[in-house]
Amino acid sequence: MVRREDNRQVKTLGWLRRNGKNKADRDYAEKLYRKTLFELYARHISLTGQTYYPPMHNEIIEEYRLKIGRAHV
Repeated sequence: MVRREDNRQVKTLGWLRRNGKNKADRDYAEKLYRKTLFELYARHISLTGQTYYPPMHNEIIEEYRLKIGRAHV
């Protein structure tokens, strides 16, 4: 007998960010991604004392570029 849980395909958060069924799903995945990334960054700082975390750094720089324009970076 096959359980219902065994039929479920597990997708990654990255997959959902790109391929969600609708904009609300993609927006929720993006929000969850950013929340998770920040929590990982905070954990990284608390464990190591290092404030540089490349994935967070790249996200922050990209957001900064979008807000003020690429000419200033």
